[in-house]
Amino acid sequence: MLSLIGEGHTHILDDFLVSSLSFFDHSVLNKSKPPIHLESLKAKEQSMLKYPGKLATDGKGRVWISDSNNHRILEITRETSEDDSTYQVINVIGEGVEGNLDGDYKHARFNRLQGLVYDDEKLYVCDTENHLLRLVNLKDKTVSTLAGTGKMGEDKVGGGVGTSQILSTPWDVCHDAAANCLYIAMSGTHQIWKYEISSQIAKNISGTGEELNRNNTKMMNAAWAQPSGITLGKDALYIADSESSCIRQIDLKKQSASGLVGGDIDPTNLFAFGDKDGKGRNAKLQHPLGVLYLPTQNQVLVADTYNSKIKVIDVKSATLTTLIGNGTKGFKDGHGDDASFHEPSGFCKLDEQNILVADTNNHVIRLLNLESKAVRTLTIKPPTSQSTSHTDHSERRKKVIQKNRSKATVIPKKEAIKFETDGKITISISLPNDHFKYNFEAPNKFIVLTSDGSSIEIQESLKEGVFVEADVNQIKLVKSIPFHVGKQVETSSLEVYAQIYFCSKSDGVCLPPVAFLFEISLAEDKAADNNWQLEATVSAP
Repeated sequence: MLSLIGEGHTHILDDFLVSSLSFFDHSVLNKSKPPIHLESLKAKEQSMLKYPGKLATDGKGRVWISDSNNHRILEITRETSEDDSTYQVINVIGEGVEGNLDGDYKHARFNRLQGLVYDDEKLYVCDTENHLLRLVNLKDKTVSTLAGTGKMGEDKVGGGVGTSQILSTPWDVCHDAAANCLYIAMSGTHQIWKYEISSQIAKNISGTGEELNRNNTKMMNAAWAQPSGITLGKDALYIADSESSCIRQIDLKKQSASGLVGGDIDPTNLFAFGDKDGKGRNAKLQHPLGVLYLPTQNQVLVADTYNSKIKVIDVKSATLTTLIGNGTKGFKDGHGDDASFHEPSGFCKLDEQNILVADTNNHVIRLLNLESKAVRTLTIKPPTSQSTSHTDHSERRKKVIQKNRSKATVIPKKEAIKFETDGKITISISLPNDHFKYNFEAPNKFIVLTSDGSSIEIQESLKEGVFVEADVNQIKLVKSIPFHVGKQVETSSLEVYAQIYFCSKSDGVCLPPVAFLFEISLAEDKAADNNWQLEATVSAP
């Protein structure tokens, strides 16, 4: 009925849906909730990572991980020189809570950061959903902002200095020491940008801003499609152009943009994806997110993300070959096509033979040997002291709940608990009727606070956050929080705080926030399923 390519068609889609809904009989519409299972609920409980996106290294043993959905960076190093697959966290950079805040390691905040690159005791960071370029000073242990305003922009030219220049979803970054600059895959505007370190100027160097797979002898006239990976080669940039499912290149001397492997000759065809080794456009990829140039071999390593494979491009012949993986999403160590990944998206090179891979949807980091094609999973040990990890925010949560207790509707609950098993808390907050709507521009947030010494174990990143999911009628906010119950203790209780914002549909007037506080006492029941439903309805104003 309707075919649209790329982004920026909201008004067309709105008009189409309005027309379709007025034409078709509403009785034939299926209003049931789609059977969608959020990947965020599948995170491996044994991993301290949550969707790690990109990696960086100093080449001397230190590695940095963009722990993307935990909104922080982990600095790790090998525990011993004899064991190359066991690493220790030596620094946690960021509070681990979604936000935008400069400061020391303990208090800085990021928002689903991605690309990282190291240079001379500095770590440059694509703070992707804050639309910022950040700097981690590894000597001072501080985080600052280099460029961006904190809001998503539509500027397709640039030229502003520092934080006066608005950015749009920077996804990956690489460093050019000779030019003293950074190159940025600016996925939000479908362009490649340059940040000049000395002048602090950020500007577009390639791409019109259209979402297309268009090459050109003048790189400014090219068009990109959500570039999400970038690496510097010999006078060239190699770019994972994700939405066109191809790897493309910029010749920095000729100032031109061309295809390397994948994609289609038709620049509007963003559906030329597949899984096929070969040369040039005969090769096929599906939504690659990561690239890494290997200078000794003159090759580009590719995270063929949606095919869950690691592939390699011989630059001279433009030939793509599968290196690791069989195309099945999985989590298995092994050799060659016996090993499996689940949507890998980033790399860093330890030495000429050993590569670290961010295996994003497995929530782990893998070690790949290029010669033997062996894949192993890193063991990452937590910080040795709580003062280093900055992961216990219980006191701050207590203060938030205490401050807002008098304004909240308190709902006492009694729940049955079975020890040494898993469970799930489901929070459901409903509006009084369909004359109101949620205000998703405001922080509809929740906080879970367990009692001291509680047997209830909840992943730190799930103890607070915002509601992002509503029911099909858009009048009920729902959040599910998985947990584990350890061994029995004398007392276990918890509090769940929820605060929501809503507006009138008729006049658009937004009303004061409403808060609920569930006070839950627990009693042992060996037949309990540990599936706790916390429900509340906002009173009509």
